[in-house]
Order: sequence, then C-alpha cells, then structure tokens
Amino acid sequence: YYDSNTKKMFYCKETNSYTSANSTYFEPFDNKELLNRLNNLHKLYLIYSGAGTFLNGTNIVLNIPSSAKNIIIAENNDG
Repeated sequence: YYDSNTKKMFYCKETNSYTSANSTYFEPFDNKELLNRLNNLHKLYLIYSGAGTFLNGTNIVLNIPSSAKNIIIAENNDG
C-alpha cells in the first residue's frame, strides 16, 4: 500500500478493508525504516548492575524495566 500523503509504503500485517495506514494492520516498509531497525540491532544498554535478591539461596530476582525487549544476563563470580 502506498500512502500518497506520507509518501511511504506500508505492508499489510492482517487482511482488512481499511484504505488508510491503521497501525494495527499496516506497518511502514521503506528503506529508511529498515535502515533504522538494522542500526539498532547492535545497541546494548546497561539496565541493571548490582546484586539481586536471593530466594531460597539459589534463585535471584531482579527488577527489570518493562521497556526492556532483549535481556542478556552475565554472571560475575569475582566475589
């Protein structure tokens, strides 16, 4: 679907009868959007550093923000 107002291409995620780019059913599909996604793939952010709360001596509980999409957990046994 090409939107002449925004000059962007959209692809349909689900069959529907909408003629405008409703974000529920359409997602932008252009080179700029793809480039932005690719550029963000390698970015890592430190969202937590420190000790967690131990439960039963074995399980660790951490408060992780709900905005976190990918989580990498690294254990440090240096003390």
